[in-house]
Amino acid sequence: MSSVPYYSHGEGPVPRMRYWAAYKFVWTSRNGWTNLLLASVCVLIPIVGVLVLIGYIRDVMLARLDTFEDDSLGYPDFNFSLFGEYLQRGLWPFLVSLVASLVVLPVIFVFVFAGFLAVSALGHNGPLLVAAMTVLGILYFALIIGLNILMVPLTLRAAILEEFGPSFSWPWIKDFATRMWREIVLSILFLMVTSIPLVLVGYAMCIVGVYPAIALFTIAQWHLHFQIYRIYLSRGGAYVPPKPIAQYVPNPPGGFPVQLPPPLPRP
Repeated sequence: MSSVPYYSHGEGPVPRMRYWAAYKFVWTSRNGWTNLLLASVCVLIPIVGVLVLIGYIRDVMLARLDTFEDDSLGYPDFNFSLFGEYLQRGLWPFLVSLVASLVVLPVIFVFVFAGFLAVSALGHNGPLLVAAMTVLGILYFALIIGLNILMVPLTLRAAILEEFGPSFSWPWIKDFATRMWREIVLSILFLMVTSIPLVLVGYAMCIVGVYPAIALFTIAQWHLHFQIYRIYLSRGGAYVPPKPIAQYVPNPPGGFPVQLPPPLPRP
């Protein structure tokens, strides 16, 4: 794989959003069910497990940037011997989102508190109270969507760079959000709608199914993040050079993924 995706140089087909492919991706490997089971085991581990899963997905997606739409290639299997490496990679988007949340949460609190005071001032005026609650709900939903438009590029950049300070590149985040806000909003709405039946099925399976549901949702979420990143690059966005990761070829018949040396940088 080249160090810079080929389509960012105007070569090859323009990437497109494939929403259902985000959920189907786990089964593009012949060991898909096993990988989903191992991902579910990760979800069982409080906090740390989800970070490990994100670190694994990050490696898989970066290794497949040039061949993202070719589902026949499969992907490297989850390897518990790389638990520490996965955790290290998944830690950065968590830390960055945590710090960003400490800044954002007071804003949300002020908004909710102000809305509560405004609604309380209406007293028992039924129709006006319903209208005010509706407007407040719409504004709150718009606020959450707006925050996600900023959080997606922020956490994505942190996952790629594996660094704290450089992740907060506001010019890059602004450029990403400006170019890709429609795709981000649609992906958020898609995940919100599809997560409902996914969780219901998980609870229907004696609650045990919730863990595979969370694992599948996390994989789909980050798959969509990287889909958006690829489209961003195809639209002239700035490439974020990741730290070197192990490069893989698809699962060979009767064996495990073969690890290759990192590619040479472009001249």
